[in-house]
Amino acid sequence: MSDTLKRYLSVKQVCERLPVCKSLVYRLVSDGTIPSARLGGRILIPEDALAAILQQPAPEEEVQEIPQPKKPRSRLELW
Repeated sequence: MSDTLKRYLSVKQVCERLPVCKSLVYRLVSDGTIPSARLGGRILIPEDALAAILQQPAPEEEVQEIPQPKKPRSRLELW
C-alpha cells in the first residue's frame, strides 16, 4: 500500500485495538472526540488520528473524597 494513502479503521477494528465496546466508540465519534468519515453507511476512523489521540496524556480528573460513615453514637446508660 502506498504511503500517501491514509489507512482507515472500522468501528469493530477500533474496538479490537482498544478494549472498549462499540457504543463507546460510536459516542466518541458522535461528539467529535474521535474524527471520522462516512463511506456509505460505514463509519471509518483514520488510523493516524486514533494513534494521535492515544498518545495524548490523559486529562487529570478531580479526586472526590469519599465521605466517612458517621460513628454510631454510644448509648447513654441510665441505670
